[in-house]
Amino acid sequence: MYKITCIVLALFFCGISSGQKAVSNEIQNLKSAGYTFNKVDFLKFQTTDIHSREFNLEGLKNGTILNLDQDAIQKLFQDQNDFISLEVPLSNRSSMTLTLKRRNLFTDDFKLFTSADPEVAIDYTPGLHYMGIVEGDPSSLVAV
Repeated sequence: MYKITCIVLALFFCGISSGQKAVSNEIQNLKSAGYTFNKVDFLKFQTTDIHSREFNLEGLKNGTILNLDQDAIQKLFQDQNDFISLEVPLSNRSSMTLTLKRRNLFTDDFKLFTSADPEVAIDYTPGLHYMGIVEGDPSSLVAV
């Protein structure tokens, strides 16, 4: 049983690793083909003081509080960019860049139902979904 568990775990981690490599390769191929990753900036640094009573984040030892720029998010929806570069602030002085490709998570015939009325589909406006890497770290895998 131990050997089977080890084999299953090894296969699982190999699958995750190859998935990460596939995303990294896809991003690199898009860059090599000359695709432009439009810079978007909808995350704004606020503080690393998560112990402030203002946030009430018990149990966290450290972290970063970011604000969402609603106007920048609205512009992202309007532009419908397939390839973006997103700056994620880590502090006042540092950030990391995510290089992302848009993904469609839903089929064309996707419908959303509620338990209150399971026979009638409700109006649903899908969000934007992106997958990619942390710039400079080809073994990373990120989704927004």
